[in-house]
Amino acid sequence: MNGVLFESKTLDFDLFRIHKFTKQELDGLIDRQTRAVFYPYAGGLDTESVSECWHIVEETFTDRDLGSDLDSLMPHFSETGLDRKVPDRVIQFLALHYSFAGVNFHGGWSMPPFLPFTLTVDDDLFSSPASVPEHSELAAPQVIGDEDPLDEAEEVGAVRTYNCVEFGREEELRLKKIVENVQWVLKVTEVVEDWNFIDIALGYLGKAWVTHEGLDQLLWNVAVLDALLSEEDAGVRQVMRPRIGNILGASDPEKKEIRKQFDELYAFRSDLVHGKKYTRKAQGGDLENAREMARQAVMWFIDYLLWVDEGLRHQKVNYEHYPRRKELLSVLDFDRTALDRLHLLIGTFPQNFPSLSR
Repeated sequence: MNGVLFESKTLDFDLFRIHKFTKQELDGLIDRQTRAVFYPYAGGLDTESVSECWHIVEETFTDRDLGSDLDSLMPHFSETGLDRKVPDRVIQFLALHYSFAGVNFHGGWSMPPFLPFTLTVDDDLFSSPASVPEHSELAAPQVIGDEDPLDEAEEVGAVRTYNCVEFGREEELRLKKIVENVQWVLKVTEVVEDWNFIDIALGYLGKAWVTHEGLDQLLWNVAVLDALLSEEDAGVRQVMRPRIGNILGASDPEKKEIRKQFDELYAFRSDLVHGKKYTRKAQGGDLENAREMARQAVMWFIDYLLWVDEGLRHQKVNYEHYPRRKELLSVLDFDRTALDRLHLLIGTFPQNFPSLSR
C-alpha cells in the first residue's frame, strides 16, 4: 500500500497482517542475488522504494503436483484493478476504515491509499520469476498536516507523490476492531443465509475501492446501497431513500440533507445505467459522497447485525429464528417515535396473533 503510514511495523489481524518490510528483508524475500544472476530478463525490483510502503501479507498453503505444468512464477507480480471479480476479503475490510476511504482525521478528504501491484512469493524450486512491473510512482508518503492540501496529488520532479494520513496507535486499534466485528458478522452469515446481503455489499465496497475510473467507482458504491437497502418490486424512492436518511441522519435536517444527496447520486446512476445522456460529469464531490455514504451504510449494518445477534444470543434464540433480511429492513421505515409505538403495540399481541378470539 502506498500513501499510508502506521505507527507499528506489524499489525496482526490473524487472517492477514500489515507489515513494513525493510530493504534487507525484501532482498531476502525475493532472493535478489539469485534473480540477478540467473534471471536478468526479469528486471529488478526497487526494494529501496518498495520498503517505504506497508504490505498486506496473506499466507496460503497448497500442494504442488509435480506432474502438472510448472508455469507458476516466483515472485509473481500483477496489477491491482477491475479484472478481479471480487477483491480479496482483506481489501473489503480495509475499505471500511474512513481513512482508507479517503476521509482524513481532520474531517476533510485525502487521496486514498492505492495498491500498485501484488507480489506473490512461493518456495517452489521449479518456478521462475516474472518480470517486475513499473513502480516508479512509489514514493515516500507525506504526512498530512493541518495546512497540507487534502484533495490532490503533487508533482515532485518526475515522481508523483501522494499525501497520506498517519495511523497512530488509536486508529490501529480502531482498524483491528472493525476487522474483528466484520469477521464475526460473516461467521453469523454462514448459518443465517438470509444475512448474506452484507457479504455482497462488502464485495462491492471493496471493488469500488480498487476502481480508479470515476464513473465505475460511483456505480459500485451505489451498488453497495442497493445490496443493503433495496427490495424487489419496490421503487427506489419508496424504500431506499427514507432508509438511508434514517440510518445516517441523527436529526430531521440531517436526514433531509442525506436524502437529497442520495436523490442526486441515484439520479446520476440511473442516467448512466439506462443509457440516457447526462448533462454533467461526475465531480469529485459526487465520488466522495458516494464512497462515504456506501462506507457508512455498511458500517451501520455491521453494528446493526452485531447488536441483533448479541441480543438474540443472550436470549438463547436459535439461528433459524433470526429475523430475515426483509424484517431487518422493515424497521428502518419508521422513525424513533413510530418504533416506540410499534413496540407498545407488539407487546399487546396475544401469542397466536394474528388470530384473535374473545
